[in-house]
Parts: sequence; structure tokens; C-alpha cells
Amino acid sequence: RNYMSIQLMFGLLEKDYVEEITKYECRKLCELVYKVPKKWHQVIKSDKEIPSLLTNNPNKAIKKKTVKGILLTAREFLRFAAKEDIIPTGYGEFFDMPIRLDQRERKPFDSKYLRKIFNPKVYPDPHSRFYMPNFWVPIIALYQGCRCGEICQLDTDDVVSYKKIPCFDINENSKDKSVKNWGTARIIPIHPQLIKMGFLSYVQYRKQEHYKKLFFDKIEKEPGNYRKKITTWFPKYKENVGITEAEKVFHSFRHTFATCAIEKRIPTEYQNALGGWVDHGI
Repeated sequence: RNYMSIQLMFGLLEKDYVEEITKYECRKLCELVYKVPKKWHQVIKSDKEIPSLLTNNPNKAIKKKTVKGILLTAREFLRFAAKEDIIPTGYGEFFDMPIRLDQRERKPFDSKYLRKIFNPKVYPDPHSRFYMPNFWVPIIALYQGCRCGEICQLDTDDVVSYKKIPCFDINENSKDKSVKNWGTARIIPIHPQLIKMGFLSYVQYRKQEHYKKLFFDKIEKEPGNYRKKITTWFPKYKENVGITEAEKVFHSFRHTFATCAIEKRIPTEYQNALGGWVDHGI
């Protein structure tokens, strides 16, 4: 995905080298990328063909979410090039990110909703081999603020010790793992409440049983899509416990974490480091 975004950038700008890109090209990219047709990568044989594919029909062009992903990747690529002294600056201020006005707002869970979700009478049994992931993944999302995909793709080896502190290593060190952007890969301390609840014992159990993945084994039909079981199960579960609002979704755990961090006056740079946000709060 990142490779295709970089390929598209060079194709749209009709450039061969990163040294040729200036602030004017960055602005040009932000205009042309909205005209890229859907499934463009399936019909080209070389980057040179990309400009000829552009469309003025918004129904045939890629979505704003895809546009944002492409521009984020391009911006981080140029930021890296600047860091390596290949270009004078990353031109970050010349990238205009689209605002998805059509995106449904996701709201955090307050204490009323959390009591419904984590009601011990209905919440998954941590001692059942089948329900262990369903038990741990939402709790980790709540206490760590991690994305669902970040949690579900974890290996047992991604639970590490850093300066004698148990930590999660969020990374993309194998083909079946990915991170959202450059700021997402991170090492974060495991919340003491998770340790108190016996999470490290669960990790040890998975290692003793010789499992590579912390929660889910590889899904052969969709390699790397480890979160599918959770994203299929959780919407049904939340409705069963009486949560029917469309804006209350699994990602609300992440918003809950962010809200609590603000309420506790945790500095923004620490929030970003813990949650893997890029320019969050600016």
C-alpha cells in the first residue's frame, strides 16, 4: 500500500527523483490526487501512464479516505527524505489533508456504557480457550488506547521487557503485520491493571503452547486480517448488552482512552507516544 502511494506520487508529478520535488509539486499532488480513478493500479503498466487516467467524475475517483492515506504516505516519505538530507525540507506545511465530512462521529464510552460492556455476568469468560481473545482485546483497547488491528496482530514476542517494564511492541516486522503511519510503530508500557488481571500469565500460556500469535492464528483466506473475528463479534455483543447507538463502536475504546488522557492532563506528546497519534491535538 505504501509502495503504491509513492508510485502514484511520482507518476502524478511526472518525476523520476525525489530531489525534483518542491513545494509546488506538493500542492499539485494535493489537487491531482482527487482525480485518480478507482483501481488505478490494476490498469497501468508503468508510472508514466498515470496522468492519462485522471477523471473529473467524482463518482469514478478514489474516496477521500484513500486520498488522505496517499497524502499521508507521501508526506512521511518526504519527511524521511529531508531527515536523510536528500531534500532541504519535507514540505509538510504544503499538504492539505481532506476532511471527511461524511464520516460518522465516533464517541467515547462513558461509565454507564462501560458497565454494560464489562458486566461480568455476560462478558466473555477469560478461562475459555475460545473466548480468551474476546476477553482481552477490548480490555487492552480500553487501557492502552490501541487500534483493534494493532492488538489483534500482536505476536507473543511483541510482549517485551524494556528497562524491566513489561511493554507492548507495536510494529510491522513481518508481512502479516502493518502500522497506520510512521508514528504508529511504538513501544508502550503495559497498564498495571492488565498485569493485575493476569495478562502476563495469559502471554506465558500462549508461549508455552507454542503459539506465534498472541490472540489469533493466521486466517488463510485473508492473511493478516486478524481483527475480523473481533470486528464481527463486538457489534453483535454491544447490541446484546443494550448499546444500539451507531456512533458507539469498537473504536470508541480509543476515544475513551484519549478522553481520559485529556481529563488527567497528560501532556499531548505523551498522549501521542502512547496512542500512536501523529500531530494529535495540534
